[in-house]
Order: sequence, then structure tokens, then C-alpha cells
Amino acid sequence: MSQTADRLHDFVRGLEKSDRYIVMMYYADGLTPIEIGMVLEMPTTEVATRLDGLRAKLGRVLEANAPTGGLRLAVG
Repeated sequence: MSQTADRLHDFVRGLEKSDRYIVMMYYADGLTPIEIGMVLEMPTTEVATRLDGLRAKLGRVLEANAPTGGLRLAVG
């Protein structure tokens, strides 16, 4: 695995269970925030807010550890 993949794996593994579920359902399973909210019995706005926060946090983690000026993370 590459360094970036290792960091991504560590990041996801270190999340709280509900955030890890949100990330996996969104990116791995391709569910929408509405669908994730239905599965987790959570308001769609909370799912979207958590996704935004998690993307920002991951971006900071990857940027802080990037060897040359950072790595850009596509959002949304």
C-alpha cells in the first residue's frame, strides 16, 4: 500500500463507529446522504455536516503529511 493509502486507512480506522459507517456507506457503497440518514436513523443534514467535517479533517491530515506542499482532496 502507498503512504497515502496507509494514512487514509488509519484515518478511517480511527473514526468513531458512526462516522466510519457514514464514510463507508458514502464512498464504498455509493449511498446518498439521504439514504445514509435512513439507514442510520439520522437527519440528512447531520449526515451531510459530518461528511463535510470528515472531508476537511482528512484533507488536513493528508496535507500535513504530504512530502511536497500538500495533496489536494476532491470535495463533493
